[in-house]
Amino acid sequence: MLKNFQRISAFLCISWVSILSAQKGTLSIEYSYGSSIPLGDFREANSQNYSSGYAKTGFSSQAGLKYQINEGGFSVVLSTQTQAHNFDVAAYDREITLLDPTLNWSIVAEIYSMSAFLAGLQQDFKVSEKTKVGVIAQLGLGLAKDPMMSIMELNSGYWSVSTNNYASAVAFKFGGQAKINFAKNFYATVSANLMAADFDFKQTEAFYSNGDYETYSYSKDFNTFNVQLGLAADLYKHHN
Repeated sequence: MLKNFQRISAFLCISWVSILSAQKGTLSIEYSYGSSIPLGDFREANSQNYSSGYAKTGFSSQAGLKYQINEGGFSVVLSTQTQAHNFDVAAYDREITLLDPTLNWSIVAEIYSMSAFLAGLQQDFKVSEKTKVGVIAQLGLGLAKDPMMSIMELNSGYWSVSTNNYASAVAFKFGGQAKINFAKNFYATVSANLMAADFDFKQTEAFYSNGDYETYSYSKDFNTFNVQLGLAADLYKHHN
């Protein structure tokens, strides 16, 4: 699913560039990379809260196209953002051990991942001849993977495996950016943003050592705060 999403995103980006190349304005491209900090239930480690995500701080990357419509700094923005977070196995082990300290657990879990294709608006403000700051708001489609996890109780040999699952949802992004011009048509960027999406995972499969099998559904919020460093470049400028 994620590969198909990436292909669609690339096709739409190419189409967007083709349309805007005939317009008047400034078209730029940007890439940034940084950390992604889980928030709320996504970060929480609480065995009594089924919505707890046990997500650890991970990484985020963003690639985008921006078309500045006028000299006032108002732009249309199209971007993709990808995030990944490790599952906090140690915290999960600690929580379930508190329920029965006589048990000895071995836990293995994959990572969380989310990709989003977003469109929105950005307003930049000139601070100096070389520096601009801006705010951005975007809305789009998010795709997430909930990790596969296996648990074994070492004393008894009991085990269970829950499969990974995929879901899509509306994703929202809001943030700010500072951009510094260090060479002709090239910029260094520092950005911070909030990304939020609520995913419904349906028919997740679970297998147990006693031969039992079940499917279950649940919701999980993928809410994160992201800080990224990057580079941007003007592809062309076409003004009146």
